[in-house]
Amino acid sequence: QMMRLTVGTHNIMDGLGLQSLVPSYVRLHRLQRIGALCIQENVPHAAPSIAEALGPGFAVATHPTAPRLAIVYDRSQLSLRGLRVLQLPRLKRVPLWQRLYTSSTPEQKHALVASFKPHVTLVNFHLDAAGDNEFRGAQLCALSSAIPQSQVPLVACGDTNTFTWRLQQAEPALARLLHPLEQQHGALDVRRNAACRAGMPRRRRGWAELELVAFLPIPPFTGVTEA
Repeated sequence: QMMRLTVGTHNIMDGLGLQSLVPSYVRLHRLQRIGALCIQENVPHAAPSIAEALGPGFAVATHPTAPRLAIVYDRSQLSLRGLRVLQLPRLKRVPLWQRLYTSSTPEQKHALVASFKPHVTLVNFHLDAAGDNEFRGAQLCALSSAIPQSQVPLVACGDTNTFTWRLQQAEPALARLLHPLEQQHGALDVRRNAACRAGMPRRRRGWAELELVAFLPIPPFTGVTEA
């Protein structure tokens, strides 16, 4: 029997404005029936609060090595089998001008890899805001290489922090950054599928959209709806 799983991803920006975001997650769940929500910039009590709002069947997967990443998932759809953390390449030095909006000390970034049954692997990542797109590409390349190639469906999603000076350069830059996932795992960028955008909350007051980055459809897993 074919399975449909809805996966969303959101950088909650240290939980600022979480009270206004949670109702959006609840509405989305009513429309799309969320299977998992990958969260970046998680803070204490944020992920549990989201899980509680979505319903008693939701749980939170976190790892002490990477507490800033969390996966809120529906236990009626998914059963957690394993959880591990990948350490991404670390920037040697933060450029002076970038210290205006990020830490002056290089930050260690991670990816959270969760294995579920029915068989699907979710990868929740947050690439570095410091450095350039070439460095973030190296982080994602390392991440992609660290994930074993498998017939198990793979969903990789998160915050790429892909920056460009011109809007028309953004999509090509993101495509280049995601290329290792396509090359090594056959992943597809579902953002290009306009049909997947139904029910997605729009950008408001600077909060990022819920956005799915990539997925690998292998039977009995037929696809992923963008959230």
